[in-house]
Amino acid sequence: MEDTRTAVEDFFRLFIQNTDQGDVPTQVAQFAATFLAAGPQGTSCVRREDFAAVVPKRKQMFESLGLRSTVFAGIECDVLDARYSLARTQWKMLFDCGTQAAQEIVVRSTFLVDTGVRPFQILLYLAHQDIMAILKERGIMKD
Repeated sequence: MEDTRTAVEDFFRLFIQNTDQGDVPTQVAQFAATFLAAGPQGTSCVRREDFAAVVPKRKQMFESLGLRSTVFAGIECDVLDARYSLARTQWKMLFDCGTQAAQEIVVRSTFLVDTGVRPFQILLYLAHQDIMAILKERGIMKD
């Protein structure tokens, strides 16, 4: 189990590296061909190809709102069985709009990872907060 836990942590280190480098094809390849995306607004099945088209736009939107960095702040991994692991992650997003003090937003997300295939694949991405609502509440994003 410890080997699986370490392998999942390594998988997320690679995920962070791919995200930081803007390597969209490699980043989205870490997701299953169809995966479940869930959050405060509900749940949907997402095709990897559709996700690949959205990732650069989402990155550009956050940068236009003053996102300066996203830092991986931690992971807790539970091996559920011989095939699946649950990874609970935290990320710190720093926004600096220039008109007010920089603001740090901590977001949590949970991933269900299929560790029975190589390479591992994300089957579920669960966002625990509505980041857009938080940005509006903090005055970073206007209606």
